[in-house]
Parts: sequence; C-alpha cells; structure tokens
Amino acid sequence: MATSLFDFARNRAREYIRLEVRKEVKTEARSVANMLVIVLERIPGGLTNETTVQATGFTMADHLVRWDVKYTLSEDKIGGADTASNPIPLSEEALKLLKKLNMVATITCITQVQDKKTVVRVHGIPDNSNGRTVFEQLHEVLVRPLWGDEIFDKSLLGEERIPEKKPEQDEINRLLSELNGWMLETDSITKTYEFKENPDAMKFVSILSVISRQEGDQMNLLVDKNSVKVYLTGLKGKIFETARKLDETLKARS
Repeated sequence: MATSLFDFARNRAREYIRLEVRKEVKTEARSVANMLVIVLERIPGGLTNETTVQATGFTMADHLVRWDVKYTLSEDKIGGADTASNPIPLSEEALKLLKKLNMVATITCITQVQDKKTVVRVHGIPDNSNGRTVFEQLHEVLVRPLWGDEIFDKSLLGEERIPEKKPEQDEINRLLSELNGWMLETDSITKTYEFKENPDAMKFVSILSVISRQEGDQMNLLVDKNSVKVYLTGLKGKIFETARKLDETLKARS
C-alpha cells in the first residue's frame, strides 16, 4: 500500500507523522539492518476557495495545504566492533524520479548525505490525487526495493487492525453525564447550540467543519436560523472527546 502514510495523515488531519522501519538482512558475509525514517509534515499555505455570503458579509475559505516529506535511509552493521551507519545510495530510478519532480513548479527535491545517512527531502506535495501519485512514485523507488510493503504497513497500521468497540450502555451513560447538554439519539449523540444572530451560527458551522476534518468523526448538522444541531454518529469513545472539544471551542470564543 504505497500511500498508507499519506492517507493515514490526511484522513486524521494530522500535521506531523514520523515513522521508523527497521529490516534486518543476514547473509553468510554480513548482517545489517536497513533503517528507514519517514517524516511527513502538513504545511498550510495561503487561503483558497474563498466564498462570501453577501447578505451577511460572512466569508469562508480553506488553507491551500501542501506536504513536506523527508526520507532518511541508512545501513547499520549488526555485531562486531564496527557498528557505524552507512548511507544507502539512491538507485538510478530514484534519481530520475527526483529530477522529474524538480521540474514541477510547486515541488522541490533536495538530496544529501548527513551523518552517514542518505536524506531525501521533497517539499510542496499537493494535498490531492496528484499528491497521492507522487507518494506512490516515491514509495516505489525509495521504500519498496529494500523494505517492501508488509513491514511498512504493519508498522503504520497495526493499531488500526484492532477495531474500537462500542461502549456498554452504562459507559455511554457515564460519558454523557460528563458532558453539558448532549443527548443520546439512536446511534448518535446530539446537542443544539443557540446563537443570537444567524452570522454567529454560520461562523460556528465553519469551525465545526474544521474540527470534523481534524477528528475524523462522522458529524451531521441541522441549521435552523440561529440554531445549529450537531449529530456525532458512531457511539465510539472518541466522539465523546470530540463533543467536549466542541463545547470548549465555543466557550473559548464567547
């Protein structure tokens, strides 16, 4: 799964992820550990998709998001007196790809050797399907030849293979009791927020959309003039934390 890390970060709106993978290679001649460290960072840029509601003067926009990624590749000797790291040289395919990416106006690639490790930095990867393609290409020439997919995905997604269980009813009641004004409706928890003016309600809707992307929860809204009813669906432990975050966010703005 070439784009595991990219999707993992995007789906959770994470801004920084570091992944370290170690793979031991033993032969009759030597024993080494191929080390891979990937650092993925989300970089917000200027505003885009700006729209203004003329009747209220309310403006909404998104940040133009791009990603920076750094690959650190090294070979560590196992056993013996000499345990120093050595840089793993890049293949011809990798060098050709990096040269090709450098021709893209928004992307910059830098390759160097630091502390006896090969370091590849790629700046300005777009947050869209083109970005996924770039990560697939980088994975193909930098990761897969030495580390493959299985160890990579296991390191990244192992915790996800254990599904989060729905809390028991007593636990749901306890979690609700710790919140202010939230109610249980079938498989959702809900709360209605009241505002003095419609523009205030719409501003809150904008904030909710950001929090929804950050937390990765299924959030539905019902807007009626000066009120906003929020539905958090799934009845997993995480949605109760999201509910608390919504209340704290609104309190901080009031």
